[in-house]
Amino acid sequence: MEIEYIDLSRKVEIEYFLKEWFNDEAFITAKTSGSTGVPKEIQIQKKHLTHSAENTIKYFNLNQKSHFFSALSTDTIAGKMMLIRAITTDGKISIGSVKRTTMDDLPEQIDFVALVPIQLEHYLQQKDKIRVKTIIVGGAPISDTLKNLCQTISSPIYHTFGMTETLSHVAVKCINGKKDETYEALDGIHFSTQEEQLVIHYPAIGLEALLSNDIVELIDPFHFNWLGRADFAINSGGVKLFPEQIEQKLSESLPYPFFIGSIKDDTLGESICLFISSESDVEIKKEVLLKLLSKFEVPRYYKIGAGFTHTHNGKIDRLGTIKNYSRYEWRKVL
Repeated sequence: MEIEYIDLSRKVEIEYFLKEWFNDEAFITAKTSGSTGVPKEIQIQKKHLTHSAENTIKYFNLNQKSHFFSALSTDTIAGKMMLIRAITTDGKISIGSVKRTTMDDLPEQIDFVALVPIQLEHYLQQKDKIRVKTIIVGGAPISDTLKNLCQTISSPIYHTFGMTETLSHVAVKCINGKKDETYEALDGIHFSTQEEQLVIHYPAIGLEALLSNDIVELIDPFHFNWLGRADFAINSGGVKLFPEQIEQKLSESLPYPFFIGSIKDDTLGESICLFISSESDVEIKKEVLLKLLSKFEVPRYYKIGAGFTHTHNGKIDRLGTIKNYSRYEWRKVL
């Protein structure tokens, strides 16, 4: 494998990971994302990580001549896997920054890169950009704004589905060039459901039946439509609602960071509410929201605060933010 350092500040991090990868141990240590709780350390067998890398290499037709670009920290499974893919193919990998603007530093045309949505959005907004053969993006849902930006380039962009426990993605969907919302399983992986929650079957890495926290519409054992997180789902008056779907509908219309949550309601069980991060005052009107949402999806209350808290890998810590926002007053959507 050939390594090129564009961001020299990452050299210690990369060398530490490579030392761990090439030592005599059969496993490495990784941390779960902490999206729904405290991150925990888990030990992962190197042979399973290699299999995951080979699965991605096969799906995206990568090889020894492929040029990879590292834009994610090796503290995350996604960052580790980029290096392992380059090691497995014996290809070339350029080490960029993990900043929003990382794609500004591309040295030349590259074949494969994994990004988070904010990095992809910045890249797509640039007029003069170096071509990337294949882009995968994960870590968070894709807003309608970003999805529209994805249509401006011909290189395929895939939204990935996976977690630390599945050693990166187990399913992908192309989000430009077609409107298919269906995720497709990689080789050797199939799915089932348990009370609408996705169950992942990936025997090659030791996962016979992993119950995820994701609510899906299962098309067949190899395809599904993602609806939202089970732990974020809201039952309002008997109607099950998924915050991520509502957030996607609002993403192009609300010019400030926000997310959807709920509060207890004596009549409905739960009422939808809106958490906003803004330094200035904001007024939310029902008539505006009804143009974007169904009547069941419209928030009844909202809070404005100074800012959201985040997990160690940059995702919004919803539970932590809701706790911090307890000092702010509820406002009624008029």
